[in-house]
Formats: sequence, structure tokens, C-alpha cells
Amino acid sequence: MRLFLVLLCFVLIFKNAKFYKIVKKSPKETSIEYFTKQTQNITIPIMIHVDSVLTKMLAKQYKTKRRHNMRNISKNLLKDVEKLFKHSNLNQEIKFKLIDTKFLRNNMKKFTMDENVSKYLESYCSWQGEVKMMKKKWYYSVLLTGIDVYYIYNKRIIRSSTGRCLGITHDGQDYNDCRSTKHIMTPKYNPHNHPQTWSTCSRRDLDMFLVSKKSWCLRPDYELRLQAHISKYKSNLEY
Repeated sequence: MRLFLVLLCFVLIFKNAKFYKIVKKSPKETSIEYFTKQTQNITIPIMIHVDSVLTKMLAKQYKTKRRHNMRNISKNLLKDVEKLFKHSNLNQEIKFKLIDTKFLRNNMKKFTMDENVSKYLESYCSWQGEVKMMKKKWYYSVLLTGIDVYYIYNKRIIRSSTGRCLGITHDGQDYNDCRSTKHIMTPKYNPHNHPQTWSTCSRRDLDMFLVSKKSWCLRPDYELRLQAHISKYKSNLEY
């Protein structure tokens, strides 16, 4: 059975950045108004990276070395995940826009493949953070790797990790008052149980996240806020 690991990195620049405070709002928009308006149209740009180990595995499994065919695999995987984020009981339609699927080499200078998952993720996120800073672009980074952790058609890891990045916690007594095995955000993976709905707790978490300051990057004016943060970051370096 061919397995793979999905490493998700939702790092824009720095995870504790507070640059949303330094952006001037229009006279018609108060800070209270801004952070109590729930974003209705959410589209998250996605960049998928496939490491060399998984590339070889896919080539052998599907008997093709054509990158176009491999890109279709990742594209279809993302579409399946997107369907769950359009479910009516979430009360918020979230769309994914696939920017591209890129294939990584073993000898990349700024990114080191490591069998230690924590180091691998840290290296990947650090590299992606630098790229986003340089390009002044925001997107959600997804790494698909050939490390034997998850079966390639198991989309649960992508949807639950994406949910956590949107402020949605796991279900269960250790996290909230919703049943731990009935819905998508179940904390434990069960190969015989594939929930397709969100709990009321997940819906509540997402609603709270979307009206909080943490959701700045999902708002229409996020580019202005990104530029403001980059300017502040550069000025701190110079200082």
C-alpha cells in the first residue's frame, strides 16, 4: 500500500505577528465594525509541493512520469476536500484555489528533506515563509511526501489540519462539548469511520475565528495588511 504524509504550513510570515494594528482604516470603518463583520466569500489560495520520494511512488503506481497526470491527482484530492468545506452545516462556504503543484528535488539548498517529521515540517515552513516574504504573496502551503504515514486517498488529514488553521478545534471532551467520533474534527483516525459533516462546535469555532483579528488574511484588503507588516518588519531589521 502506497502511503504519504501531508505536511501543512499555514505560515504567512510570522505566526505571532500583530501587524493588523498598524493599518489605517477608512473613516467609514471603525475597528469594532471591522472585526464583527463575518467574511462571506472566502477563497484560500493553495500551493501544493510533492517531494521526490512521492513523485517516484506515484510514477510507479500510475505507470506514468508525466507531471500533468500527477498534477491532476493533487487537483482531484483538493477538490474532494473542498466539498466538505462547502457543507451547509458549516454555515460558511470556503473555496480553494490551486495556484500550482510543484515537484521538489532532493538537492534543494533552502529546504532539507528529513525522515524526522518535525524537522521536515520546520524546514518546509521556514522555506515557504521566506518565499512568501520575497514574493509578497499569501497562500496555504501543502507538502505531500513519500514518508509512510497516511494512505494517499485519506483526505482526512488535509481537511482536519485546514480546519485547525481556521480556528476549528477537535471535537470531544478534551476540546469541547461535541461528540468526538461523529463529525469531521474527530481527534482520532478510524479507517472504518469517515465523517462527512461538521459539528455545531466546529461551526461555532469558525464563526468566532472569522470575526476575530486572526482572520485578517482572509479579508479582501489582506494585501494592504501584508504590505504594512513587511514594511514594519524591514524597519525593525534596519533599527
